[in-house]
Formats: sequence, C-alpha cells, structure tokens
Amino acid sequence: MKKMGLSVQITLVFFVAFIVTSLLLGILITNRLDEFYENSVFESLEAEGKALKQNQDLSNYQQVEGMAYIQYISSEKKYSTSDNIEQFLNVESIKLLVNKAAAQSETSVRYVNKVEDNLIYYVILNYQGFYEIQQEDIFILITDNQMKTAMARETTIQILLVSLVAFFVGYLLILLWGFKLIKDAKNLSGYLNKIGDSNYQMKIQISRHDEIGEIANNIEMMRNKINKNEKQKQEIIQGVSHDLKTPIAIIQSYAEALKDGMCEPEEVATITERECKRLNDKVTKLLHLTRLNYVDVNNIKGGYTDMKQLIESIISLYNFQTDADILMELSESRFFGDKESWRIVVENLMDNAIRYAKVKIIITLSENKLTIYNDASFINESQLNSIFNAYEKSIDGKFGLGLSIVKKTVDLFDYNVRVENINDGVIFIISK
Repeated sequence: MKKMGLSVQITLVFFVAFIVTSLLLGILITNRLDEFYENSVFESLEAEGKALKQNQDLSNYQQVEGMAYIQYISSEKKYSTSDNIEQFLNVESIKLLVNKAAAQSETSVRYVNKVEDNLIYYVILNYQGFYEIQQEDIFILITDNQMKTAMARETTIQILLVSLVAFFVGYLLILLWGFKLIKDAKNLSGYLNKIGDSNYQMKIQISRHDEIGEIANNIEMMRNKINKNEKQKQEIIQGVSHDLKTPIAIIQSYAEALKDGMCEPEEVATITERECKRLNDKVTKLLHLTRLNYVDVNNIKGGYTDMKQLIESIISLYNFQTDADILMELSESRFFGDKESWRIVVENLMDNAIRYAKVKIIITLSENKLTIYNDASFINESQLNSIFNAYEKSIDGKFGLGLSIVKKTVDLFDYNVRVENINDGVIFIISK
C-alpha cells in the first residue's frame, strides 16, 4: 500500500471535517432561519400596509415590487386592488379574502395559504375610523414565496462567502501548523536514525510543549541514558582489560622464568594457581554482571529466600579468611528473589567488608532489611552515590565489579541499597 504523508492526511482530515461541519451547520441554519424569513416577510407586509394607510391618494402610490394589496371600505362595501394583484390571486380568491377581512375583528392578523399550488403570505390590517367618522379602512397586503426565497438566497450567498473565507484562512493556519508539525516529526525521525547509527552525541533541539515535545524529551532522556551506558561500558572494558592483563602478565613472567631455570616448578605452580583463581573470579563476576543486564525479574524462579539460613551458611566460610571479628544479629526474614542471586549479593558485600575491615564486621538482619558494617575508613562523600558503578575509582584503587553486581541484583528484586559513613566505619544497607 502506498505511503500517505502526514501533510496529505492533515489535508484530507481538514477537508472532510470542514465539509461535514458545513453541511450540518447549513441544515441547522436553514431550519432555524426559515421562521426568521417568514417573520421578515410579514413585517415587510405590515410596513407596506402602514405606508398605504398614510397615503391619501393610492392612484399615484408606487407599489413595492413583489407585493400587492387590496383596500376594502366596509361602509361602502367595495374594494380596490393594486395593478399587479393578478400575479398572486384570481378574482374568486380576491373575494374570499375580502370576505375574510370583513369578518376579522382583530387589528392585524398574519396568514399563510396555498392558492392554486402557490404559497402566498398575506396580512389583514383593520384600521378603525378617526373622530366621528365610523369608516373602516381594511388593507390586505399580499406576497408569494419569492420574497422569502430571495432572502434565503441572499443569506446563502453570504454564508458561502463567509465559509470560503473561513475555509481558506483555516486551511492556511492548518498548513502552517502542519508544516511545523511535519518539520518537527522529520527532525525526530532524523535524530532516531542517528541514534540507530550509534551516534549519541547530538542533542535533540525541539522546543514544543505538547505530545511531540514530550516524545522529544523522552528521546533525549533515552539518548542521555544510552550515552551514559556506553561510557560505563567503555569504562568496564578498560577495567576488565586491566584486571585480566595483570594476572596474565604474572603467569607469563613466571612461565618464562621457569623456562630459563630461574625458579622452581612448585613456586610457578602456586603462583599460576593463585592467578588463575583471580582470573576465574573476575571472569565469573563479569559474566554475572552481563547477565543481570538482560534478566527479566518475571522470569526468575525461586520466589523467596530464607536470608538468615543463607547468611549463616555463607559466614561459616569466611571465618578463616579474615582476622576481624564477624558479629551477627540475625532475625528470621525472607527476601524476594532466588537464593543464588542473594548469595552473590552477600558474598560481594562480605568480600568488600573483609578487604577494608580493621577489627570487626557486624551483620544485622531484620524484616526486609540487611546491614553489613565494617570499621574501615570513611568513604569520600563525593563517592557515596557512585560507589556502586562498575570500576568506580576510589582513592586507594578501584571498587571493581562486586558492588555493581550488588546494586543491579538488589534493583532487580525491587529493593534499595545504600552506603553510609557511621560510627568510625562504613555500613551497607539493603532495605525494601
């Protein structure tokens, strides 16, 4: 199917809306104006009757075009008519109207009748005599449907002219608005194409305060997030490259030393085993961090984890890895999420605590809250919010991937994690 441009769609919608609206308004106005036209016809007849009454000599009276009259003198029981009366009535109809006028007691009455398939409008005006003269002057003013038709035609022409002006002005405004809308839509499309080409540096510059502006703002927010993620990705790649390079260089140097007979095989095996464990740990964390970026919480199996049991089983493995005292205050608590993910969270927090603790590590667990405290040096205030970024640098080195894994896992299960400087140490807090 051929693509229909937005400008064509706007034009078609405007045409259809204008035509439908005009037709509906035309029907409504015509029905409402019909009564107005009829009333105007009668008012014109009544005005003509007053003019006839004030004229003493009707023989020289200039009759209004489209009207006729009948004058009836009741005292003499005779009537006279205008010269054009035959355009509206025959002799029999004239006599009928005269009789009807003679019987009318009201001063002014309006009538509409059909005479020989012609619709006529007439007014009977019964003027009483003045002073002692008891003579009645009765005037019958008559016209047909042509006067009403002429008024309707004139009104229709005026409505058409106004409609045409309104159409062209409205269409011009629609075109100006449409061109601006289409221009902004094309700009959005161009920005999206550039983002699709991995160009995240160009800022979207569309100043609107409507839905298009809202879409532009959302795209700009998306661009900023993508740009930030790309930078983080590059930092992770650089950090991973550096982390992997060091163990590999050590293994390579000892292998060369062994080859040259500069060290014992047993020493080389020990060093190689140690560095391989380091490599395995770093690769495992990197793979786990990568997996978290694509995990959907709805697809995670496991439901809830008994955190007290999990922490006790993990801490038993750390007793011989640090000289610091590990103190625990654990209450029964179940966290949403699978056991393996929470195991990795606790292990990474413990690895961090053991790395920096001086004398003690305190673990507390209550309903939907886990805290791990160590008496390390305070963290710089400027780094408290960025400590969970992958390979975020600190004063004494790098935080690595562990805390980033903690953050992503906790967010995945709709928990919060933060770090605070407290009581000559640092505390990590996970809460709902």
